[in-house]
Amino acid sequence: MICELLFPSSILAVKLNRKTLVIVLEAEIYIYDISNMRLLHVIETTKNPDAICALSPSADSSYLAYPSSVPSPSSSLATASTSSQPPPPTIQQQQSGDVIVFSTRSLTVANVIQAHKSPISFLSINSTGTLLATASDKGTVIRVWSIPGAEKLYQFRRGTREARIYSISFNLVSTLLAVSSAHDTVHIFKLGPQKGGSKSTAPQPSSPPESVDSKDSVKSTEEVNADDKELDPFRGWLPTQHFDGDVGTVPRLCFPPSSNEWSAVHCCPKRDDASSYGGII
Repeated sequence: MICELLFPSSILAVKLNRKTLVIVLEAEIYIYDISNMRLLHVIETTKNPDAICALSPSADSSYLAYPSSVPSPSSSLATASTSSQPPPPTIQQQQSGDVIVFSTRSLTVANVIQAHKSPISFLSINSTGTLLATASDKGTVIRVWSIPGAEKLYQFRRGTREARIYSISFNLVSTLLAVSSAHDTVHIFKLGPQKGGSKSTAPQPSSPPESVDSKDSVKSTEEVNADDKELDPFRGWLPTQHFDGDVGTVPRLCFPPSSNEWSAVHCCPKRDDASSYGGII
């Protein structure tokens, strides 16, 4: 045993990279220097029973993202960057749709991102600590932001029905983003090459018509939630894999025949015409 740490309440999550150890409690986040286990900082948060937070795997660009209890002013995303710690929450405060990006190296708030209008449900940071993916408790929209700059780079529609997001993960080189939900689906979105300081102009993908997330009745404009209203729907192939839970069902990924125009992979489990889309894995 190297050391033993005691905390005032239950430990809900543990995050670490090569230089930083983060302990998440329901209303506090403890940051340690992993080389000597010295306590560097304590962040007071709103009640966070699901331990929603993300720590950059990169020790050089080490950022911690967690939900904000206080909505940031609409006029500026970086207002909180002048403070080393956000104001402590009160009992009446609830989670907003904002995300605080905290530098574990300078121990200051790097930025506040107005990510969603509903409370945050999941956060994920890529391997280099430059991208942050966010989802709200509605689960219909996934957004990708640059960090610490807080520029919105991508916005994806996961589906029209609300769903709990279980996991969001970047691949190692940050060209793909996988999202799993309570609807028994895994969506894989393609991220384009990163261009310094420019926003992505790629169309916003959405679930294909045959997707389990798109089998609801068509919603009117009034029924679409606030997160969906900003989207420009794109009905094309979405890199999606569906798991229907049937015994013996083996999902297969179908790739199109040599084509540089396709940017997605579609799952077609147990379809006789699957081979018409190209190679099958």
